[in-house]
Amino acid sequence: MHREAAALARRAGLRRGTAHAANEMGLAARSRGQLERALALHLEALAIHRQLVASRVPRTLAHVGCTQARLGPLDAAEASLREAAGRGHPELAARLVGAADGRRDRRGVQQAGAELEETELVRLAARSRLAPDAFEAALAAGRMLAPDEALRVALG
Repeated sequence: MHREAAALARRAGLRRGTAHAANEMGLAARSRGQLERALALHLEALAIHRQLVASRVPRTLAHVGCTQARLGPLDAAEASLREAAGRGHPELAARLVGAADGRRDRRGVQQAGAELEETELVRLAARSRLAPDAFEAALAAGRMLAPDEALRVALG
């Protein structure tokens, strides 16, 4: 369905729709282990989001970084995740990871598979750039955020 949506969006010149469909196809490719295809799709979406929808850049960068990390060389993945995780602000990244952790805990939802692995990559990137106390404090502050507050924090 995403392939059909992407084709329709491209024909209609709807770049934002093309980017959304590319990201979704990238997620599907990642779940199937088609990492090179996933990276190409996420990079296509990222180029469009950088031009049209700045609020979608961090999420797409996270997709790019997580795919890069699975492909191997971690330098590129680290750079993408660092930018995605608070645009280079590790304290913000830790708060947002804490917010997601808290939301899942309150709803009784467990992370699994790629979602768990990729959240851990962001957690490690933030932890590596903060003092242990600062990381734990940011994580705890994030756990206390309501969903609407977390969204405001994420959007700056």
